[in-house]
Amino acid sequence: MLKRMSTLAVITVFCLHTLALAHGDKPHVMGTVAAVDAQHMVVQTKKGKTLSILLNKATQYRKGEAAATGAALKVGDRVVVEATGEGDTLTASEIRFASPGEKTGHEGMMHQH
Repeated sequence: MLKRMSTLAVITVFCLHTLALAHGDKPHVMGTVAAVDAQHMVVQTKKGKTLSILLNKATQYRKGEAAATGAALKVGDRVVVEATGEGDTLTASEIRFASPGEKTGHEGMMHQH
């Protein structure tokens, strides 16, 4: 019984992290765009944490299932960011986003594993 509870506790800790490891070892950030320009974006997570994420020419953008550009990303959009790097030095490799009023929840992000 103790072994099962320990296993459940470890799984819970991993699931509650702001940065979730998926698609191998790349961190993911989910939240709302608080600021964005050509070089970086600021994402506020559901827990209120603010993360600055670098953008570059290799960053890919997807609005729903369609390819998009960085110019389409706006403050208030919900995002799932696949990034490289660690800690405070994250660079977006892919950003999936939806604007307010579109489908809600993680399913609305069309984030596929």
